[in-house]
Amino acid sequence: MAAAAATVPRATVHPLEGADHGFAVLKSSGRTKEDVWSEATAFLLSWLETEVLDSGGAAHLR
Repeated sequence: MAAAAATVPRATVHPLEGADHGFAVLKSSGRTKEDVWSEATAFLLSWLETEVLDSGGAAHLR
């Protein structure tokens, strides 16, 4: 996936360790569903702030 993202300008990949493509968590990972969703949400909010708000792309949303 990282190789494909590298071909797209400003694409970002953030692997969620211990989770599959549907955010389901493997029991052997030691993580909970809440851990994975919390990480995904925190990354998304950070990405939105950096890539959208800070770039002026959504200045009207502030």
